[in-house]
Amino acid sequence: MKISLNIDGADDQSTRTAEQKALNHLILNAKKGDSVSRERLIQNFRPLMMSMAEKRASDTLTVGKYLDAAKAGLITAADRYTQSVGAENFRIFALDFIEASMNRVDRGGGFFSRLFGGGKK
Repeated sequence: MKISLNIDGADDQSTRTAEQKALNHLILNAKKGDSVSRERLIQNFRPLMMSMAEKRASDTLTVGKYLDAAKAGLITAADRYTQSVGAENFRIFALDFIEASMNRVDRGGGFFSRLFGGGKK
């Protein structure tokens, strides 16, 4: 049996690079309108979007509204994505669009706007 040596995180770096290339490919295909890529992108971000929705909502109906808004925000982020942003920064880039889309649901400001003082007082 062959066991690879992980010297200075070399295997971790190559895995990260491969993940970033795959994410970049997925985003670019979603930007072109490929519905399968859009669905896979949504599935990749589902845990983040669900967590954000559950933090805002008081019931399951509202969670669904926030989740739908988050999906729309993610697709908007994919549509506005340029390779200069870089796949490694896409999660941060997309977070802004997801948050803005969720803010439109409640018009009272979202988690980050409340955190940084931009919401209702």
